[in-house]
Amino acid sequence: MASITTIGNATLLAYEKSKPILTADPWLGEEDEAYFGSWNLTHKIPASLKDDIFNSEYIWFSHGHPDHLNPGSLKKLKGKKILLPDHVGGRIASGLLKKDFTVEILPDRKWVKISKEVRIMCITTLIQDSILLLEVNNRLFINLNDAGSRGATKFIKKISKNYNNVYLLSLSGYGDADMINLFDKNKKRIE
Repeated sequence: MASITTIGNATLLAYEKSKPILTADPWLGEEDEAYFGSWNLTHKIPASLKDDIFNSEYIWFSHGHPDHLNPGSLKKLKGKKILLPDHVGGRIASGLLKKDFTVEILPDRKWVKISKEVRIMCITTLIQDSILLLEVNNRLFINLNDAGSRGATKFIKKISKNYNNVYLLSLSGYGDADMINLFDKNKKRIE
């Protein structure tokens, strides 16, 4: 049976039986800070879940912010098949290809079967972000993370009507996810 779990800032893992199939936005935290060291995860990722990230068949990145596509974490994922949204200009894809990553651009708003029990759909937004829909065990998981549903709300609602169980994963509240961790050149916090 397929399942999912979430970790930290925006990381999501999809499994088939106990095998990790897909990891979305794997920011490993700890030594891989974001935004020039001003932001990190509040908790350590358990070793078993880190192993699952490293053992995932596919890695998907929603967009290029370092709390999603983190340069330090990315180095640890060499050899993985990277799935990307069809962003205008393809800057992330071309950068990863230059670093010898295997990259596949997902078609926009079309289902892609990535295993016997898991299929995904990538929706690219106008702000160069993206949404990931996951179908797992006849359940729909809508991974908006911090993209919002810009330009895709009606489309997502139409798809959601086909499922009895729909789960929304989305940024909420106010705070660290809004990049308010600012420091001056002497490393003193700017309020």
